[in-house]
Amino acid sequence: MTDPLNIGSSDEGGEATPRTVVDIPVAGTTIFAAWGEAVANYLNLMERKPWPYAWTADTTNPVLGNGVWQGWYVVVGDWCLCGGKLYFGSTTTFGSGNMKFGVPVTAESGSPGIGSVSMVTRPSNALRVLHPRWSTADTFTLYLEGGTAPINAATPSIFASLGDISFSLAYPINR
Repeated sequence: MTDPLNIGSSDEGGEATPRTVVDIPVAGTTIFAAWGEAVANYLNLMERKPWPYAWTADTTNPVLGNGVWQGWYVVVGDWCLCGGKLYFGSTTTFGSGNMKFGVPVTAESGSPGIGSVSMVTRPSNALRVLHPRWSTADTFTLYLEGGTAPINAATPSIFASLGDISFSLAYPINR
């Protein structure tokens, strides 16, 4: 369709040349763009995808039980941006040994990554700040703020049903 807003290029003092406007669906919304198919293709590459659930421990793996994992990720250039929330249920067990969490896309080797992780415990509603550190290119462990050891079922001793961990990470990936 012809650009109803007359967005286009113009030579100095000349009239704008109409361009095609493309409706681009992005995560349930529509963006109107005057840049054509290239923009549509680029934005489609950035569509959010589900972050597969991967929560393990060194000795005995945790079991989600009636807990819930909600996670998403998007790849932008050479970076993966991801977020998620792990809700502990009444039948969630926390395993034994240091906990590890899988990332949705393999990180670049030696990548520091950046991110923030917080944990809310119930029934006290205490908020704890955790720091992710890479274990491998596919997993990270969590440390309490100022802590020197990864978290596990006993450290911190604040895991309980109805608590949660919120993740927000950005890291470079292998292409």
